[in-house]
Formats: sequence, structure tokens, C-alpha cells
Amino acid sequence: MRKFGFVVGPALGHVSRLLAVAVGFQPADDVHVTFIVPDTTRYLGLIRSHGFDVVPVMISSPEMHDGREQFSSALEDLFAKYEFDLIVQDLDPLRWMATVRWPPSIPRAIVTNVYLTHLAQTQTWQGDNFAAQSPQIDHSRKEKGLPKLNSADDLYQADRVLLADPLAVTNLYGDLPQTFVACGACYWEEEGELPCELDGVSDLLVVSAGSIGRVLLADGYLKQMKDLCGAKSVVYVGSRVDHLEENSLIDHCYEWMSLGPLLDQARMVVTHGGAGSTYQALARGIPVCVCSSSQNHNILGQILEKLGVGFVKAEGEPLPLDQMREFIQTTVAVRNLAMQMKQENGPNNIRRALLAMAAAPF
Repeated sequence: MRKFGFVVGPALGHVSRLLAVAVGFQPADDVHVTFIVPDTTRYLGLIRSHGFDVVPVMISSPEMHDGREQFSSALEDLFAKYEFDLIVQDLDPLRWMATVRWPPSIPRAIVTNVYLTHLAQTQTWQGDNFAAQSPQIDHSRKEKGLPKLNSADDLYQADRVLLADPLAVTNLYGDLPQTFVACGACYWEEEGELPCELDGVSDLLVVSAGSIGRVLLADGYLKQMKDLCGAKSVVYVGSRVDHLEENSLIDHCYEWMSLGPLLDQARMVVTHGGAGSTYQALARGIPVCVCSSSQNHNILGQILEKLGVGFVKAEGEPLPLDQMREFIQTTVAVRNLAMQMKQENGPNNIRRALLAMAAAPF
């Protein structure tokens, strides 16, 4: 049996994306997946509930440098212990992976988004923070005999870089390098039913903030968006629920629920810009407004605007109400994108790429 090590970050978006890949392996694939994740995650139970082994790595320091060194050291020990046939990573590489000594005999794949790589030629959070982190990173890498990193872009290089975006997004960046593979959108969809209090509701404005995201919900914005799309109710799903329960415009708050049944009743979705919930909404032909203070998430919002399938409201900026009003009245672009996305199968394409890597001589 071939052993795959899935190294994931603690956030739900990273955990769920590789979980969507892992659950699709068939017995004939002869693959055993072990997840390795910082113990700061809240989703160990979610992974285990689907029958996968999980190795939580203890992170005792909140400081980025200390946590990175703890995780890197633990990974190197685990690689030696488990003797994986393939390593797959899906996490913030600056935060967790910048000083890892990768086993040269084991092929490695990165699952990520195209707009975070060098192809986008845009300033990401990783790019902005690389200079501040590089002295400590350089010191650690030198002690391990590793080459100096030139930029954060170097952290998005591997034997294969598997792009988990709709092909319409990937196509914006032209021809891909030989090691990059356009796989299609990859996100977790778990079967579930609406809570009983939402039974029969429709015409929703759904606000999805993910596990660590923050949606910019300044006074007046929710009312403007609710009126604009003709929603009858507002449902919030994500972290920081306790800070929102007193918001009179939010009718229902949940820290976690299956988004699929909820999105089926949505007129518009507001996200923090995480790829999972954003792509999940677009695949259903629902307009998306990205309201986030995160640099990387705003990059995705700008891509949606370029494609004509959504909007972005960066911190300190007003809502683009005229643009949103016109688009919501004519949602042809997002419906066309949804039709295209139905022809893609990101999780399956990623699985096929991983199986091909494991089967090829290395």
C-alpha cells in the first residue's frame, strides 16, 4: 500500500480542501492517507470522523518563528518515521514550511491557488511579510544546509503545483509552467440538512466567514446588501458568532454547518474571501461579495470582479452599490461560470495527479 502524507494548515479551508481529495480515493488506488496538522486546529475530529489517521503536531508558542521551527522539526522526524511515498501540502508556507528540510527521495505536491503563486505577479500577504521573516528563516535554513530563499514565491514551488481554482480563473494567467497543473475548483461539500428553524426559508443573504476569517460587517452594509438582492433573511456561518448574535440584521448565527443546503436558498453570498466558500457559491451560480481585511482574500475578490462574477469590498472602502445592483439584475456571467464549473472535478483531478506522481519513477 502506498503511503501519502497530507500536511495541512489548521484553518478549515486547508483541512477541508485536502479532505475533499482524500475521501475520493478508492480501494483499487491502494492508498493510505495520514494527515499531519498543527494541534492548534479545531478540526481533528472532522478528519478522524472520515476514517483517516491524524498526527497532531504540538505548537507551544504563538510566535510565528517558534511555531514554524517546532512544526518543521516535527515534520522532518515524521518523514523519517513514516517513510511516505508522496507528500502533499496545503497550508501557508511562510507560516509553517519555510525551514523544512524535504526528503529528496520523496516526491512532493503543493495544493494551492494560482493567485498566490509567482504567476499572479501580485503582492500577497506572504510577499509582504517575507522581508520581516527572512532573517530568521535564512538563519535556520543555513544551519540545515538549505539554500537561501529569494522571495515568498520560492515557497510555492514543488515537484507538482496543483491549482485548485476554476479553470476560468487559472486561464487568466496564460500558459502554465511544466510543473503546474490546472485542476479545477476544489472545496469540501458535506451532505447535511438545514436546521429545523431554517426549514422552508428561502431568499437568503448568506454570510460565510470560515474558521479564521473576518467579514467586514460595518453598520449599514448588511442592510444595503439585503435590500439590494431582495433577501428576506440573513444567515451567518463562521467564527466569532458570539460577537454577532446581538446584530439585529442577522436572523440566524451558526459556527458550523454544511453550506450546500444553505446556498441552495441564497440570493447572494458574502464571504471573507476564502476560496472554499467563494467557489462553492459560484458553482451554484450565486453572486459573491468578498468583504475582508485579508490581502490574499481581496486578491480573489478582484479576480471575481475581473471575471464579472462578483465584487470586492476592501477594508475602508464603500460598497460598490451601483455595480452590484446592475450585476444582480443580470447574473448571466455567474451562471455561465457555474455551468463551466459543473464540467470540472477539482478533487478528482488532484487525486489523478497525485496517483500519477506516486506511480512515476522519482
